[in-house]
Amino acid sequence: MFLQNAWYVAGWEHEFDRQIKQIMVLGDKIAVYRCQDGKPVALKDACPHRKLPLSNGRLVGDAVDLEERPGLRRVVDRVDQLPYLL
Repeated sequence: MFLQNAWYVAGWEHEFDRQIKQIMVLGDKIAVYRCQDGKPVALKDACPHRKLPLSNGRLVGDAVDLEERPGLRRVVDRVDQLPYLL
């Protein structure tokens, strides 16, 4: 049993770069990477629409772009663009 909504160590600073990586934290899959300004990002490793792994995507600027879902970009835990709104 783990406390939710608490801070846990995910890794060392040098382990996270501009490549999206999947890590496990307390049994949850997390996608981690750094923004262009060096800010770390940690997101649940699941597209909010179809639950596809964000770690399979690529970075476009600071957003995660999933090839399976063109036009859907997720960054800092919010959806910036939805295909049906374009």
